Amino acid sequence: MKNIVFFILFLSSGLFMSCRSVIYAVFLRGRAVEGKATLMVNHTEEREVILIPMMHTGRPAYYQKVKNYLDTLRHRGYVVYYEGLGTVDPRMLPDSLRPKYDTIQRKFRRVTGMHLTGYDRKDNPSLPFKTKGKQVTETPELKGITKEDIHADLFIAELIKRYEAAKGKIVLTEYDFQTGLLEKYKLSRQEKEQYNSFFMLQELRNEYVSELYRTYRHPKVAIVYGAGHFWFLYAKIRDMGFEEVKKKK
Repeated sequence: MKNIVFFILFLSSGLFMSCRSVIYAVFLRGRAVEGKATLMVNHTEEREVILIPMMHTGRPAYYQKVKNYLDTLRHRGYVVYYEGLGTVDPRMLPDSLRPKYDTIQRKFRRVTGMHLTGYDRKDNPSLPFKTKGKQVTETPELKGITKEDIHADLFIAELIKRYEAAKGKIVLTEYDFQTGLLEKYKLSRQEKEQYNSFFMLQELRNEYVSELYRTYRHPKVAIVYGAGHFWFLYAKIRDMGFEEVKKKK
């Protein structure tokens, strides 16, 4: 357990602008999808959780393997919980709601430093990383998410609402409104420290996964989430009385 705590503290000292840090790229490289997964069991309640760390960019063949693995787990009775910060295409909104949603997007950027789009958007300089070569950006369709699966993540408007309820209002400046969402966006170190990106990108979303799990109480769950969330979700599951089932070597 000491090693887990140390690893969490080490990771939290870095930048959590994305789930795909260099550490996790190394952590996941060259391993089969099943090999990355961690089974945790609560013997008292007879419940199982499988944590599946995901890369947000990769080759189509990688996501096909993820899709195949999830199909196998569904046939074994697992309910799939999947990640994905929900966004809305502003063009689909009525004119009356577009200014409000534009403000929500700018508040998200103010805290995290990035405008949320697919990682294949070459015209978005605020993204922490982008697809390279034959890589594609992760989508629910690529990994085979179905309508029976559970979206275990927050829509961006709800994320902002929960952040402001906990930390106070996110105040936008003239610079926020003057800088287009697809333009280069740069804050000073002091401005970055004004808000807590780790709380928004990690703590609120990880807690939401826990909320859903405690509410639905499915006996067998597969949680498909970015690798950057792995140890934090692992710790939350441990706190619910689960223990890891070690793989046979």
